[in-house]
Amino acid sequence: MMRWRGTVAVGWLLMLNLSAILLAFALGRVLPASAEIAFQFGQGDSRSLYLLDIHYRIAAQLARGTDPFPNYSWSPDGKQLAYVSQVNDRADIFRLDVECPSLLTACGKPDNLTEQREADTEPAWSPDGTGIVFVTERNGAPEIYWMPADGGTAYNLTHDSATDSFPIWSPDGHYMAFYSDRSGFLEVYVMDMNCLRDITSCPTAVHHLGGGFNSLPAWSPDSQQLAYFANGDLFIVQTKCLAQSDTCASQAYNLTRSPFTDWYPVWSPDSQHLLFQSNRSREPQIYTAAVNCDSNAGDCATPLKSELSYSLYPAFSPDGRQIMLLSSRGNSRELYLLAADGSGVEQITSMGGQISSARWRPMSP
Repeated sequence: MMRWRGTVAVGWLLMLNLSAILLAFALGRVLPASAEIAFQFGQGDSRSLYLLDIHYRIAAQLARGTDPFPNYSWSPDGKQLAYVSQVNDRADIFRLDVECPSLLTACGKPDNLTEQREADTEPAWSPDGTGIVFVTERNGAPEIYWMPADGGTAYNLTHDSATDSFPIWSPDGHYMAFYSDRSGFLEVYVMDMNCLRDITSCPTAVHHLGGGFNSLPAWSPDSQQLAYFANGDLFIVQTKCLAQSDTCASQAYNLTRSPFTDWYPVWSPDSQHLLFQSNRSREPQIYTAAVNCDSNAGDCATPLKSELSYSLYPAFSPDGRQIMLLSSRGNSRELYLLAADGSGVEQITSMGGQISSARWRPMSP
């Protein structure tokens, strides 16, 4: 299972400047590391996890046989990745050290954190770095469990016969949003994670949005609000309501309010804007909206200034200065980088296939 950061995507070597490669060998991590992005690449059920150094344009393979869904999560300090891989036709969660001494030297050996008969998927690292929540069917139905970040005894957090999945921590670590169909609809639920102080008391204070089908929750970086998708629009609700009530959908603010479908909300680092996908044009495009905009007075959405067509899954860089997204041209889906205002579009991968997901590496404290 050992993977090498020197296993470089072949197509990239032809694009690299030789002096840049020699500099990478010589300096390694002596100089500050440039921004990096983890991404999945492959076809069908065969995917591999890569790490892209944006400055040198080196895409190094970290792991093969990873789960086809975006089942991976960065540790808060950006030094480790938790990901899902198949072992003997079973999905397990692995932890990999990606803090290597240089760009082209070996990383640590992946550690299998779960090794259970049932499939373990959807790892999400806690903001304080001490634990990982994940989804498993060890108790029958899919439920959300917590385990220490280095593996060990796992605890059931949800204890419900319905399907519970897609856990997402609030940045302050106080809450966790997840999907459940326990009301008869797929809805967003929120759990008070302060119960981890005495994990045997979990779950406590579990509330749901109400209002029927809703999905795609996204916490604001300041943890004060939650954006979500419902009935083709994007809504914003206050965290203080979610902590106390099951009827917060009635108090949520409809930010997009349009006859189109707007989905996949992504917050700016300052919690003042949302990026999102929309079908307002013939193909999915990225739009932006200020969260304090009055949608009753007019359309709050404006297209991101980019010539890219069929754009998906935008994400702000940790410093908020750039936006990464996936865009399809022909039969290839590649990663692109642009300034926060949509200018300066630059293609940063040429894998020649389908990149299915990508996530920025967090900045080390």
